[in-house]
Amino acid sequence: TMLAWACASARRPEVRYFPMLFVGGPSGCGKSTLAKLTMRLVGSAIEAPLGSVTPYVLMQRLASSTSLPVLVDEWTRLSRRDSREMLQGLVPVVSEGGLAERGQSDLVTVRYRVTAPTMIAGEDTMHLDRELERVVQVFPRHAWQSPDALAAIDTQPLQRFGSLLHRMVASGASLPALVDGEAATRPEHNHLVLQGGWRTLHALLDIARAQGEDVPAVPVE
Repeated sequence: TMLAWACASARRPEVRYFPMLFVGGPSGCGKSTLAKLTMRLVGSAIEAPLGSVTPYVLMQRLASSTSLPVLVDEWTRLSRRDSREMLQGLVPVVSEGGLAERGQSDLVTVRYRVTAPTMIAGEDTMHLDRELERVVQVFPRHAWQSPDALAAIDTQPLQRFGSLLHRMVASGASLPALVDGEAATRPEHNHLVLQGGWRTLHALLDIARAQGEDVPAVPVE
């Protein structure tokens, strides 16, 4: 799910509505590690830890990109209340890539277009319908952890994948549709976006394989 979302994020400008990715679970389950590995994979280092960033900085980060994900970490009840509440209010706007306003101390209102594909990680949950219908949720488990696999992956130049992915998207290569079909509900649309991300992954693997790269066998299903 995270890999499909990451590949779809490179094509964020192609769709009006793009789901946020929520990685949740208790302390030590691996959520932040997986989130940061995913960020490395697509070549993004844009992070906004809710424990320290102000609402102003958070807004800037969410408006800083259109196809590189932003990781909002530390989604807990101990984070900055003002930043957390602002993010909750922005969920529909971030999903649509719309305009958000932020007042300044000199009473001037500044508009931001919050277009960044957004990943949230933390121990708390999302429970409002307006949030749940706009996010894809992943809950890692302790039982899934493999220290050996993590050590092997962590030493690899993961950003090379991101370079190839964005180069393919920017090259004008013939790619499968990101969203294939019409969805009756937002969750159905989110699922179509994930499927489009998975097709994008396989398009990238096919191109790399044709260029003589050592490409792993990833199931199409």
